Formats: sequence, C-alpha cells, structure tokens
Amino acid sequence: MNKFDNVLEQLRPDSSVSYVAFVDMNSGMKLASVGMPKDSDALIDCSIRVMRAELKTINLLEVNDDVLDILITTDDEYQLLYPCRGMKDIFIYHCCES
Repeated sequence: MNKFDNVLEQLRPDSSVSYVAFVDMNSGMKLASVGMPKDSDALIDCSIRVMRAELKTINLLEVNDDVLDILITTDDEYQLLYPCRGMKDIFIYHCCES
C-alpha cells in the first residue's frame, strides 16, 4: 500500500469529492490519486502553474510566510491546493462539487 493511499481515502469521504491527488511540482507528475476527472493531466498542469505563481508572488512581495492553501471557486466546484508540510514541492489537489 502506497504511503499516500490512506490520506487519499480520508480526503474522499463521499461522492461530492470528484478528485484528490498528491502532486510533485518539480516533476510535474501526480504521485498518487483517487477519482476520475475529465482530464487529469490538464488539471495537474494548471494546478502546478497556479501554485508556482502564488509562490513567485509571495517571493516578489518579500512576504516572510508560507502558502497555507489556495482555494479556487467556480459555479460547479471547489478546488483546493494545499502544500504538504515537511514534503518540499509536494501539494494536495482536492476537487469537489459545490
């Protein structure tokens, strides 16, 4: 059993959660995932771009703090990007219906 599997199952408690993935920003790959999005490669690519842009912005503004999370809200869903503490460049992508 993958070390991420237990966390993935805890993050997907019901059918409103459509997709959860651990993402490595350096490689651009998902390390583990659960759910079946329409295009997981595009979701992963876009979420990496959003996370990198946020980190770059914080660096440019010289904010001495960490990103706790990024929430993207649309009419149909919520998307949460959550950096993993203690795992550099790894974040959780969590998508659920609104």
